[in-house]
Amino acid sequence: MEEEDDDDDEERGGIGGIDDGEGEEVNEVVEITVDSGASRSERPRKKKGVTRTKMWGRKPKLQAASGTNIEVEGEAMLEFEMGGKRCDMKFLDADVKKPLGAVSAMEDEGNTVVFSKKWGSFVENDKTGERVPMVRKGGVYVMVLQ
Repeated sequence: MEEEDDDDDEERGGIGGIDDGEGEEVNEVVEITVDSGASRSERPRKKKGVTRTKMWGRKPKLQAASGTNIEVEGEAMLEFEMGGKRCDMKFLDADVKKPLGAVSAMEDEGNTVVFSKKWGSFVENDKTGERVPMVRKGGVYVMVLQ
């Protein structure tokens, strides 16, 4: 998760305004399952609401827990607002069923990921201190972005 500098005075409408790639803003709830065992964050490639970049040449190899290979098409950038600030999160645009946020990838992007009964569960940007809360659902943690 990276926070974008808001030097220009352009405002986006509401929390979670996402461009659907066709110039229209979509307000949708996006649930990202947080996974400490994943090496890369991935997002279903057929879902709208992200900026996509096709990868050429050698692509990263992903494998499901079952051993099945997962095809990677490119990279995707999910933009969202949290606390009035514009943020983004990088994903591999892959042949998966739901978005998966890799803890290691979030830390590589300059964030701290906390799972705590005492302090709460969240992803915090190390530079700004902005936090994206996580909730526990069915035994796993998810970030709910609106």
